[in-house]
Amino acid sequence: MKLIGVDIGGTFTDLILADVAQQQTWIHKVPTTVEDP
Repeated sequence: MKLIGVDIGGTFTDLILADVAQQQTWIHKVPTTVEDP
């Protein structure tokens, strides 16, 4: 089973993918607000 989670916060948006069968977790952080061009 694979689980996906998204946390949209003030400074960062966190993306989480968990593979329960493989017992692995991946986390990726991106800025919530983009910089002015």
